[in-house]
Amino acid sequence: MKKYDLKHIRLHDLRHTCATFLLSHNVPIATVSKKLGHSNVYTTLDVYTHSVDKDDVEASNLLNEVVKSSTKS
Repeated sequence: MKKYDLKHIRLHDLRHTCATFLLSHNVPIATVSKKLGHSNVYTTLDVYTHSVDKDDVEASNLLNEVVKSSTKS
């Protein structure tokens, strides 16, 4: 790592990155939770809420566009 001036990354950081990536690519929360070994999806949601929040904003924006386009007709 020193030779190539790479930042130290913990295994836990990779786990977090993987879960965030999967959630941001619309993998169902139940699937991500199972892959992480969580006993229930609420644990996953507690830890990775920031990913879900971003997707919620995108979903709201999409619905807003659909409503705007349907009222123009």
